[in-house]
Amino acid sequence: MLEQLVKEIIYSNEREEFQRAFGNAIKRCENNRYINEYEIKYLNDFKNLIRNFYQHGDVTGLTKKSTVKGWKIEFNTKEPGKIFKNLKTSIEKIRKGLIEPKEYSVLDLRPVGQIIKDQIDEEIYYNEFMFVDIFVRKMCEKYMPP
Repeated sequence: MLEQLVKEIIYSNEREEFQRAFGNAIKRCENNRYINEYEIKYLNDFKNLIRNFYQHGDVTGLTKKSTVKGWKIEFNTKEPGKIFKNLKTSIEKIRKGLIEPKEYSVLDLRPVGQIIKDQIDEEIYYNEFMFVDIFVRKMCEKYMPP
């Protein structure tokens, strides 16, 4: 939505479709002073800190600096009949505090990235969505009046 808005601002100034990437569109607006410094900063920050990770499905990039505590349970797959017993024994040791949790990131265990991403989404999604909505409305009023 923000990318299209920026391209619409370019179109309203140049009367020509802008077919390049979001970053190029922001740069074009900055170079031609179509929008102000605050708006440029917000758009660049949003693009670099939120949009690019989500647009490109980069869970690792979004979460690699974060960790979760957990217990890794090793399984001896050469003895499939003992997997359940091994799991039960490991869980009992964890409950008794005999095995300490360790920090894991997406770089250690890939599924950890999705767990962390879900938490990030929960913490920022609503606020970001609301701010983007307000930002777009203000930009439309300012740069594309009826």
